[in-house]
Amino acid sequence: SVSGHSTDPSPLANVRSVSVAAGATLRAIGTVAPIRGLTVDAAGAGTIDGFSFSSDAGCTLNVRNAGRFDFLVLPGTYTNVTGLANIANWAVAVDGVTKPSLSAVVKNGAIAIFRKGLLLIVK
Repeated sequence: SVSGHSTDPSPLANVRSVSVAAGATLRAIGTVAPIRGLTVDAAGAGTIDGFSFSSDAGCTLNVRNAGRFDFLVLPGTYTNVTGLANIANWAVAVDGVTKPSLSAVVKNGAIAIFRKGLLLIVK
């Protein structure tokens, strides 16, 4: 658990990225700085409970062990969080390398990444 308090420095204010191992839970108690970076291992992730996700520019979703994919639903559970949809506006990185060709989408409490592309159907 991460406890917030009313005086600076605020927990997570200078944290670049948060990652939670499969089977583990990271829980906020009180008010803490919004998460500005999230690292998710495609092989397994835990639970983030009680946090908010930043809408600021410069935030990054980093995916580890993604392998080859066109569309990948990431593991992880997000409970009692706010701003999860903001992740759709974050930069996407794979193994720490930003990939402008990738985007994120958030639906029904799950995060997925996909390759941007163009589909042209000619009849």
